[in-house]
Amino acid sequence: MLRIADNKYYDGLDIDAVIYKMATSGVSFLVFGRVIDNQFSELADLALPDALMALCTGVKSAEFRSDISSSDMRRRV
Repeated sequence: MLRIADNKYYDGLDIDAVIYKMATSGVSFLVFGRVIDNQFSELADLALPDALMALCTGVKSAEFRSDISSSDMRRRV
């Protein structure tokens, strides 16, 4: 989610316009926590634009937690 909110991935596009387009297209995100800088973070811990946060549903670590990154998963295959 942090990358989705990061302007550097939008090649000069207005991020607010991109989020608006996602919202009006019915996009939603199911967000699981992960370790960031050696600390477990959930959706509520992230500094996201309000409009993007509104598209997200967070999964609490008490419901599901796996501290393996997708890069680690690919290395194991």
